[in-house]
Amino acid sequence: MKSIVLCLSFLLLAGCAQQDHHRVGDLVVSVPWSRETPPTASVAAGFVTIQNKGGRDDQLLRVESATAKRVEIHEMRHDNGVMRMRQRVDGVPIPAGQTVVLGPGADHVMFIEPTRHAVAGETLAATLVFRDAGRLPVAFAVRGMAEQGQAAKSHH
Repeated sequence: MKSIVLCLSFLLLAGCAQQDHHRVGDLVVSVPWSRETPPTASVAAGFVTIQNKGGRDDQLLRVESATAKRVEIHEMRHDNGVMRMRQRVDGVPIPAGQTVVLGPGADHVMFIEPTRHAVAGETLAATLVFRDAGRLPVAFAVRGMAEQGQAAKSHH
């Protein structure tokens, strides 16, 4: 009985790992997520961690999704004491041996004019397009406010 429970535990953990971590080439993409949005929201933000385990730099060129009219990668930066956001038209560098976090209050994905609002427990299907590693389909898990912890306090 112990062996069966142990086997089932490993299978469950393996299933969770597959859901939260994706690999394409030397890149490991972890925990893509988005915030729940009100029905009238004109944007939804997406967050993800990308680790380059290889010896060569790569670059996230764009994000594609049918769940929004358009998708952009945005950067956040301080400008004379004011936080400003703008589109990163050249994508995001993913240096060799480094981890890049697209997160609240930092660079992030913007789903602009979504086809419907993001509901907790659902996903936003998207494809990350990298210069060298290629295309990687991912699902941004939509988190409710209670699941976001401190991230919920960061407004976009």
